[in-house]
Amino acid sequence: DCGATVTTATPVYNGYAIQKAIVKSNIGGNLLDAEMLKQAEQSLNDKHPILSRFQLRKTILPDGSGKVDLADVSKLTPSFLEYHRLEVGRNIRESLCQISDTIFDREANINIP
Repeated sequence: DCGATVTTATPVYNGYAIQKAIVKSNIGGNLLDAEMLKQAEQSLNDKHPILSRFQLRKTILPDGSGKVDLADVSKLTPSFLEYHRLEVGRNIRESLCQISDTIFDREANINIP
């Protein structure tokens, strides 16, 4: 089971959990979210910060084009901003990091880029 803060592996024999063999790791979804965000920021060479949607303000100009500016977030707490920043990392992880339910067949997938 992979939770937000801990991943647990529980071996089962004949339908019963073997209590002495349960293994826990402090690697969970939150750590993976932070790592995905870190990798995305590094790939942008820190030129553009990764922001949540509410941190941006879009304005439609008279000619029909759009302009995006930073919104005023000075009244928001740092924990609120960090939570939504990690939500961006979670969205990246859930969109890109998936495990297949089937066994990988190299011959069947040879032409997939």
